[in-house]
Amino acid sequence: MKIYEKAANSRNFNNVKPLVAGNATFWFSDGSYNGVEEIRDAFERTWNAIAEEEYSISDLQWLYRTEDSAACIYNFRSRGIINGNLNEFLGHGTNILGKSHGEWKIVHEHLSLVQ
Repeated sequence: MKIYEKAANSRNFNNVKPLVAGNATFWFSDGSYNGVEEIRDAFERTWNAIAEEEYSISDLQWLYRTEDSAACIYNFRSRGIINGNLNEFLGHGTNILGKSHGEWKIVHEHLSLVQ
């Protein structure tokens, strides 16, 4: 997950893509995204809307792990500039990962904001 966090902070989806399964589904506050291209579009829209974003994952807990699958929960923070103003978003995340050809890939991500 630290590799994923670093890739997301690069603001370049080519760094994120190798970590995402081709058939992945991501659920964000603004909608559901299926497959790498829809997920790419969601990431790029967010990056375009939030300047100088810093995304961080904390309190990571692995709920389930086997040789070829895993599930985790965590807290996240997104901080950046929107329309000239500094904004911070806090939330919870859930990820399900699977191993494909010896590499871990995110099969599902669900992020929800904390009110």
